[in-house]
Amino acid sequence: SAALLAEGVSGDDTASLLAPFLVRQGATDLLAAELAKLTLPPDAAKLALRHLYAAGRSDAALAAVLSAAAGLNADPPQLDAEQLKRLAAEVWAQGDPQRGEQIFRRADLSCFKCHALSGAGGDVGPDLSPVGSTSPPDYIITSILNPDLSIKENYITRSIITDDGKIYQGIVADRDDQRIVIKEATGDKVTIPVADVVEEVEGKSLMPKGLAGFLTRQEFLDLVRFVSALGRPGDYEVRSQPTVQRWRVLSPALAADAARTAAGRQLPESLLTAAESDWSPAYAQVRGVLPLDELAERGSAPATGGARPEVLFLQAEFEVTAAGPLEVKLEDSRGISAWLDEQPLELSASSSSASVAVAPGAHKLYLRVDLPQRNSPGLRVLIDKPAGSEAAFTIVGGR
Repeated sequence: SAALLAEGVSGDDTASLLAPFLVRQGATDLLAAELAKLTLPPDAAKLALRHLYAAGRSDAALAAVLSAAAGLNADPPQLDAEQLKRLAAEVWAQGDPQRGEQIFRRADLSCFKCHALSGAGGDVGPDLSPVGSTSPPDYIITSILNPDLSIKENYITRSIITDDGKIYQGIVADRDDQRIVIKEATGDKVTIPVADVVEEVEGKSLMPKGLAGFLTRQEFLDLVRFVSALGRPGDYEVRSQPTVQRWRVLSPALAADAARTAAGRQLPESLLTAAESDWSPAYAQVRGVLPLDELAERGSAPATGGARPEVLFLQAEFEVTAAGPLEVKLEDSRGISAWLDEQPLELSASSSSASVAVAPGAHKLYLRVDLPQRNSPGLRVLIDKPAGSEAAFTIVGGR
């Protein structure tokens, strides 16, 4: 495995190589020892370090070897009170929250795997929507540089070792006399029989302390400035409008096939038969706008020959607890075809909205987005109640 990592394998292969070492006691130390004998290319080291951090792990020996090969510092800087004060002032003077939001959304930082914004994202860390209104910049700086110093009670991790030598790390989601349910950094839940547990200790934060090493100083200032703005009045305040924040995006290959075979206003059958793994999560920005350019870049993967897709298929979900009329509102419906479950929605050209009657239960909103017809790089969708409606519903968030 060390030799393969040193050769520079793909991202998916790197994750597959590391996975078995993360579930065996002492295995990452063995891998680190082998890697220390080799010359690891900086990009390969960064890729491996990214996957280590994405799994919520900061195993000291392995992180040190990978960080050294990548030219990064695995240990966070130790700031005294005066240094922290100066850095916080620099954040407010030079940090840009708009750039900071783009950094937060970067795949290599995996922020959304653990944290949610407006209910969309991971839940192994706190929802950060109000954090800027309750936490000063120096606290946010410390939380990013050394998250072990400021773990909230509900997010204290546990490391559990079983009698077959496996190790599990995450937040205890549930436990009783028979089993312990651990929620890992990936969001997956693992059930461990109590009878198999040989050791359980309090762990550290699932947020890796070397994360800032992937950032330039200006990027760090921008990121802290963005997080500090969350929940404050303005562009990043906590919104009350029922906006779709978490979307699912159909894989580029299936989307291209659905676009070719779709007939008229009928919902493509492949959207209904697609497996859960064929849909990947996508999150709107804090103000509720889903960046279509970002999704198009994601779709221009090697598997598609690097070509940007012309059509995207999106899915949103909401749960209805009381029947009644609802209204689906788009700020701009150009290039959009919409279906609620399997029924087409007739979007009004003047208001880009459609009224629908919904029954209790789970519902899915599907959108076909023809990118060449769009003049806007973003998409914002609200699901709301018209005046007098007795409908009650919740837009599904999470991962």
